[in-house]
Amino acid sequence: MSDKHKYSYDEFKISAEKYKNVEFEAALEHTSFGKYNLALILVCGLTLYGVNSEAYAVGYVLPSAECDLELDTYTKGILTSTNFIGITGSCCVWGYLSDTKGRKNVLMISLIFAFLCSVAAAFTPSFWGFAVLRFCNGIFIAGPSAIVYAYFGEFQSRIYRSTAMAWMSLFIALALISLPGLGWSLLPQHINLQIFGLTLNSWRLFMLIISIPNLIAALAFIKLPESPKYLYHSGHIEEALQVLKTIYTINTGKDESTFPVESLQEKVLLQVEAKKNILRDFWGQIAPLFVPPHLKYSLASGLMQGGVFAVSSGVLLWYPDIINQLSHSASGNSSVTVCQALSSVDHGKVDLVGCIEDSMDDQVFIQNIIIGVAYLVSYVVWGFVVNFLGNRNFFGLCMIIASISLVLLNFVTDKVAIDILFIVLLTLPGICVAVINLIMVDIIPTYLCGMAVCLVMTAGRIGSIVSSSVVGIMLQWNCTVTFSLYAVNLMVDSRRCRVANMARITKEDESKQKVPFEKAISMTGYGFFNILVLLATGGGLMCVIIETMCMMFIIPAAQCDLDLSLSEKGLLSSVSFIGVVVSSYMWGYLADTRGRKNILVVSLSISSLTTIICSIIPSSWLFIVLRFINGFFIGGASSVVYAYAGEFHDNHYRPKVISWMSTFVAFGNMYLPGLAWLILPDDWKVDLPFFNIVFRPWRVLLVVYTLPCLLCALCLYYLPESPKFLLTQGKRKEALTVLRQMYVVNTRKEEDSYGVDELVWEELSDDDPFKKDYGMWKTMWKQTVPLFKGELLTKTLMMCFLQFGIFASNAGIVMWYPEILNRMSHYVIDHPQNDVGLCNAILEEDDLDSFNSTEVSYKVCKDQVKTQVFLVSVIMGVAYAFIYLFIGCVINTFGKKKLMIAFVVVTTITGLCSQFVYGYGLIQILIGIFLMGGAGIGITNAIAVDLFPTQVRGMALAVSLMFGRIGAMTGTNIVGPLIYNVCDYLFYFVAADHLALIIVLLLLPSKPRLPKLVT
Repeated sequence: MSDKHKYSYDEFKISAEKYKNVEFEAALEHTSFGKYNLALILVCGLTLYGVNSEAYAVGYVLPSAECDLELDTYTKGILTSTNFIGITGSCCVWGYLSDTKGRKNVLMISLIFAFLCSVAAAFTPSFWGFAVLRFCNGIFIAGPSAIVYAYFGEFQSRIYRSTAMAWMSLFIALALISLPGLGWSLLPQHINLQIFGLTLNSWRLFMLIISIPNLIAALAFIKLPESPKYLYHSGHIEEALQVLKTIYTINTGKDESTFPVESLQEKVLLQVEAKKNILRDFWGQIAPLFVPPHLKYSLASGLMQGGVFAVSSGVLLWYPDIINQLSHSASGNSSVTVCQALSSVDHGKVDLVGCIEDSMDDQVFIQNIIIGVAYLVSYVVWGFVVNFLGNRNFFGLCMIIASISLVLLNFVTDKVAIDILFIVLLTLPGICVAVINLIMVDIIPTYLCGMAVCLVMTAGRIGSIVSSSVVGIMLQWNCTVTFSLYAVNLMVDSRRCRVANMARITKEDESKQKVPFEKAISMTGYGFFNILVLLATGGGLMCVIIETMCMMFIIPAAQCDLDLSLSEKGLLSSVSFIGVVVSSYMWGYLADTRGRKNILVVSLSISSLTTIICSIIPSSWLFIVLRFINGFFIGGASSVVYAYAGEFHDNHYRPKVISWMSTFVAFGNMYLPGLAWLILPDDWKVDLPFFNIVFRPWRVLLVVYTLPCLLCALCLYYLPESPKFLLTQGKRKEALTVLRQMYVVNTRKEEDSYGVDELVWEELSDDDPFKKDYGMWKTMWKQTVPLFKGELLTKTLMMCFLQFGIFASNAGIVMWYPEILNRMSHYVIDHPQNDVGLCNAILEEDDLDSFNSTEVSYKVCKDQVKTQVFLVSVIMGVAYAFIYLFIGCVINTFGKKKLMIAFVVVTTITGLCSQFVYGYGLIQILIGIFLMGGAGIGITNAIAVDLFPTQVRGMALAVSLMFGRIGAMTGTNIVGPLIYNVCDYLFYFVAADHLALIIVLLLLPSKPRLPKLVT
């Protein structure tokens, strides 16, 4: 065959060919996310842990150090603010140094000196010496408290940056938990150690211990490299590339020679040069932040940070004292508000006898530990929802909730409710400190990022200083007005975030360019749009299960109304599968030529319509014909839904999403018995002479079963066509439009900030035969032929065999499972003294049925389904849901192939064991585990999506699933005779089938590569 008829498709080309002049963000995405990023989270998180412990420790020390340092109200106020003054005064200097000398060096030096200052302060006997050293400590922790966000963020790709930042910020919560925990265990102790002539008591030992994390973090930074993004924008391009290679090697376990980027773009925004005039250089770092386009965002971010620090830090510093005053309030009345309790405390009482160390109430420590736990939970929630809500919406929501909590403090009298409100108003603004820093890292260019974050943090510290200095006086003056002013402050902050419209600004180094499709779809992120696709496609898959499996509950209830014979029952059980098999080939062709979305909408809509018509049909044969038509149309959704969902995701998310989408199979398996359990036991009827039927509960059940189909069809109608399919049809502009829509919905940013001007598509040549207009049959033939030629032939045959084998064993047992349970339950009732085994129960019940049929000459139609069948089916559905969630979490870790082999092995063992054990419950569990092997269908489809090129992917899935449905029909029809004739050998046949599946799975490539396509 001539070369012009051969086409090479290599979706994973990036692993084989080196790219040159790659933009930095694109190169960073190739490093993936793994052990290196986790190590960074640990080290940077420990830095945040240390600096936050230093900043807030003084609030716990004051009562214990009151006599030692001869503190009064005035000197206590100095100590609460001196650390923050040091942070505020030096933050801009650290920002300048980090942007000119490097992030890593600033972090190491500042952490070491912060540690030394803290140790010196712990041994200082005088108040002023302690205050000065705490001021110096503040100067040095100012650097890491802001720079760590820039350093950490520059190691993370766009996809993971927000989530990773949330996980790093968890260490702030750990600091807020461990501080009161350590204080609770240590400060009440009467420790007096003599070291170098100084007395080391409990509060000094407390200060020493909290300084240790800073030293550990500083030592850890010695082993870490400089930020690759800083190196890149400083002109050290080769060093930046080497850092990326190191990250890639540690994350993937591969040799750095396989890193797919050969060189980075030479374009650098700013080359940092040694300058003689430091002050002018310093001003050069600050000035750009206060002129357009950055002025608006710098001011808005600074005001927002000041507002949230005023509450989260300023009020938090006084929180132990507030709790202490509440617990010692003169009123002793629990039915009062916070303000009423504080006003009842006698502030004028003076102790003339001498200095007695004030002891903190245990409630102070407990409340602060609870706040720390609340921080931890909030950071975890942020990590999960940030990609869906967006940083701006999350910030606004937190501000509104905290404002409401502040207002409610003026009215609530219940102690538990007051505690909860304080936790909310202190926690949510505290979370937003990290959110604002993340916004700055995202929107400010790299060469200004360190200074920008430091300036914003400086504004925050100023807010903290002002708040901590006045909150005590304001609470004594007018508590109600104080809480109201803080609530107004937070509401204004939420408005500032909306006015700032952070999403509009784009980084100057994100130049638009021609981008390969896989990279372009990765740049859209993973967020709300992907969730919509997951819900719509998962719902479509749920509809397939409902429409094909609903007869297992309808037939027993409808057998009297429709006067069904045994053969008609068997035909009705399998006729939907026959419709699926007959139509799969046609739907695959239509999906690859007319579009995924159109096929899904038509398929679901018409199948739903046929089910509704079935609910008013009086004739059994007409009912069977309509179920065949239903299967014919639902066959379109059964295969196309996988291709449609997979083509909206990149290589990283695709297997996960297909596994999560398969979770809806479990929901379908819960939906079927759950509704049947609710509706079928009712004994009512309505005569409808016009249709010549008696309307009973099973007819209502049919209508309710099909409602998800209508809903999914409606959702899919409003979703766009698969962008990958549009590209195969040469519709590049339309595909780019879809990607831009995904980007806007996922990131909440403007469409203009999506850095793609044109898509590069390697799978198609300009004269691709799939783009030519042939007749329907000829095009269908051209869609099918490549699957059975060249490298695709083996893969097509393997996938067809896998689908056939899995469907045959699983669907066959599933359809007969209610019958097996029914017979075993009768056996247990009739023979309570005997141990029940699988085959002896089935065969004895079968003999009893035969005996009864010879003795009884009349027939009584029973159309009641036992409750046990519904209950067990619901439990199985729940188990399926957990199995699919488990698959979604581990599929990338273990790999699709290994996970599938594990499923087959486990189900084979449990199936064989069920024939040798005794006990009704144990047999139920073993067969239930065996049926969990049906979850492997989703894994198999995920494998198929990776194996076939886009142009024939829909047809390939349709053909393989057609063989799967043939397997389901085969299994359904042979399992019954096997059970009643050779029950003892049933699972031996299944084990043989599974052994063949394992062999085929072992032959599949571990790393799928799109093969050459021969037409």
